[in-house]
Amino acid sequence: METILGVADFAMVHFEAIVTFAFATIGVLSQAAALFNLSGLAKISATLHDVVQIMAGNWGRATNLIKVVKIYHTDGPLAALEALKNLAETAPPGAVS
Repeated sequence: METILGVADFAMVHFEAIVTFAFATIGVLSQAAALFNLSGLAKISATLHDVVQIMAGNWGRATNLIKVVKIYHTDGPLAALEALKNLAETAPPGAVS
């Protein structure tokens, strides 16, 4: 259990770098698919792109939820509502919560 928590903590700390590296790797796969005319690799890279995008969005929502819960426990419900309001204001247009 300690290992799982350590991995989750590492992922939270380095989340931006992990997602950037994943998208860069997918971009290289896409370029290789186009260069060598490999339709199978193109399908794989498109699928990987969708998976990383979904996982990144869900992980981001989960970390936001954890932050709001911590704010609720330390500062109370009004501060948690204010944090939710700030998250809603900074969300990109068309984002689904």
